[in-house]
Amino acid sequence: MTPEELIGDWLVIGSAVLAVACPVAFQWTTRGAWRDTAIGWHLMSFMLAIAAVLVQAAIRLVCDDFLGVGDPVWFQRLRVAVFVSIPIVLAWRLVEILRPYRTPSERREDTIRKGSAP
Repeated sequence: MTPEELIGDWLVIGSAVLAVACPVAFQWTTRGAWRDTAIGWHLMSFMLAIAAVLVQAAIRLVCDDFLGVGDPVWFQRLRVAVFVSIPIVLAWRLVEILRPYRTPSERREDTIRKGSAP
């Protein structure tokens, strides 16, 4: 294994650890309040999808490169299932980005017009 491959492998493993730490920290620091907003759900879903891909990649590196085990069929199927999450959360993010932004005062005005103002 070349030094570049070894460095790349360790970067993937380190990234997987950080990717798992992010949703854990998000849950802990918000005390679960992320569940109250659509953006909170999106952020958590996005972080979990990235973590799943990186953890799967790290497991593959450890099993294949370091242990010489290879890729069993069940792991290949798991990899497909994990990678399906990425286009889903990316499409969700695109929808959120393309949704027109409204300032808090614009949202308040819409609420008043609908007759449900506090």
